[in-house]
Amino acid sequence: MPRAARPLRLALVAIWVAAWSAPAWTLDPGTVRGTCVREGRAIALVHAQSFRFRDLAALGEHADRRAELRILLAAREVPAALLSEVELKALERYLQRESIDALLVSVPVDAEGTVDGTLVALPGPPGTPLFVVHPIADVRITTRDHRVQGRLRFDDARAGLTVDADFSTPDFHETPPRERLGGDAARASAPAAAYLEFERLLRAGDFIAARRHVTPALLPQILDLEARSRVPAFLAQFTGRLPATEARRRQIEGAVIYDDRAYLVVRQRRTSLTTLRWHDGGWRVDD
Repeated sequence: MPRAARPLRLALVAIWVAAWSAPAWTLDPGTVRGTCVREGRAIALVHAQSFRFRDLAALGEHADRRAELRILLAAREVPAALLSEVELKALERYLQRESIDALLVSVPVDAEGTVDGTLVALPGPPGTPLFVVHPIADVRITTRDHRVQGRLRFDDARAGLTVDADFSTPDFHETPPRERLGGDAARASAPAAAYLEFERLLRAGDFIAARRHVTPALLPQILDLEARSRVPAFLAQFTGRLPATEARRRQIEGAVIYDDRAYLVVRQRRTSLTTLRWHDGGWRVDD
């Protein structure tokens, strides 16, 4: 090989290796061609992504989420990780904060061909967690070569929502959690300890200290509680509802832990999930 050609070949090899090492969505982004009219506003849909929520479906049932193929059609790019969470409140908060219009489609997890599903227009009304779930029919889904392709047509004059879109997106699947714990191991986990300490501070009425144990997204709710707790009757009623630490510890039945988030399975009158996130060097409550 001529000496002058060697650096060029090495450079080409480096580019090839870097390309195949990069996250799939940086190389092969999802696309959507179509429009959405929402309450009289025309929205150009330009970004699509999908995620098969399957492995944690049993956990998701505690938060009213079933095994599903999630498809997001949005007016701007949205971080892919938001679609992979058991609950979708982080996605909803992000869309609200960034003022991004999006459509969230849910169809059966192994959907193929013409299927039924649901459609949600996000974000919901400002300052509320409310949104309308629309049943949809005749969604066309095809999975081929690690891509999900499809067609969505929807028109509901009463809801003020019309959609006409074709999409193609990489077919992303779940990554396994770092730990799945049950029983005593879950109750002794670091996320459980953070959750129990947070509740202990609330029960003591120490809302200022409790601030340090929540995510920035949850902080406004703690500040609201702090303000309302100046009324003695409210404070007594609120703290009286919280169980003692050991009683709450016994209610923790499971923990699913990732590097950046954790879910605690807590059985009270009904089983529910509590989400924590790794933030600023520690686990912070996000519910």
